[in-house]
Amino acid sequence: MSIDINNVIRTTSATVVGLILAVPMGFNIIQTGAQTRESLKPGPVQEYMTEIRENLVHACVDFNISPVDSKLEREAKNTIDDFFDGDKVNYQSICKSVLN
Repeated sequence: MSIDINNVIRTTSATVVGLILAVPMGFNIIQTGAQTRESLKPGPVQEYMTEIRENLVHACVDFNISPVDSKLEREAKNTIDDFFDGDKVNYQSICKSVLN
């Protein structure tokens, strides 16, 4: 078995050049993935809206299906008022944003 020096050098050169190109590209792909994950995290407004939706879905469904001036409507309004710590809220627009 004879070893051809030219083939060994050529193979080694190709491997080194391949690694020189592949390693930085791998790091770039990892960084791009991290940036993408970071950009997909919900912002503070999205987190606040999620909290509102989680807490008020039941009350808004009750508000929308209840007859006017009924006990169910008053309980739904009280739940919404308690969440927002006040009694001067627009129930229809809140429930529209919660249920959409």
